[in-house]
Amino acid sequence: MNYRGSPLSVDAAVPAKNQQLPRSGRVPRPGSRVADTEVTCAGERVRLHALLARPGVHILLQAGAADPGLAPQGGGPTDARIHLHRLTDRPGTGVLIVRPDGYVGFRAATADPDPILEWLGLVGLHPGRG
Repeated sequence: MNYRGSPLSVDAAVPAKNQQLPRSGRVPRPGSRVADTEVTCAGERVRLHALLARPGVHILLQAGAADPGLAPQGGGPTDARIHLHRLTDRPGTGVLIVRPDGYVGFRAATADPDPILEWLGLVGLHPGRG
């Protein structure tokens, strides 16, 4: 089962003309369920589903992703339903946003704040922005 055709499944990683996305089985597509794999976050090895267990939307940044600037003064997002995690064992600059049901809602090759904020607004979340 997947929700790839849902309006809440947004792929901002669509390549520009004459470019191809790297083919990797490790990055799920929007509308696909996130696999329960081991990841490193905040210096600890954890199961991804355990990391996603808190209610809300989870923003997963790859190791080299820029801070999307969703919080004032460099703190966490101001909406308690938004959880930001940097996966330091996942190389790259991309971002995934996982919905509360464990399905990917948003994917992008970079952590540009504008499409992230647009998707969060689509689901009714409006974090503070620094």
